[in-house]
Parts: sequence; structure tokens; C-alpha cells
Amino acid sequence: MTPRPEPGSKADRDALRYDMTAAGCTITDIAVEMRTRYGMRPREAWRHARGWTL
Repeated sequence: MTPRPEPGSKADRDALRYDMTAAGCTITDIAVEMRTRYGMRPREAWRHARGWTL
């Protein structure tokens, strides 16, 4: 059994982005989900939704 990544970790965010992209979601959808799920600020959510680093 594969261990689940820590909620909010980079691996968890990457998995969410990959799954939502594969399901046909837009970057906007991904950013909104990250804001909801992880409580991120808007700019931070957009950055993570695109896979960008600082």
C-alpha cells in the first residue's frame, strides 16, 4: 500500500494538479480547489495551480 502524501505538501499539491488536469479542469478550477482545500491566499493558489515556484 502506497503511503498518502502529507496534506498540503508539494507531493499532495502536485497530485491534485495532475488529477484535475487529467480530468479536464482549467487552471482556474485548480486554483479555486487549492484555495478551498488548503486555505491558500489567491496569489499563492494560482502559483501552485500552475506549478510555479517562488
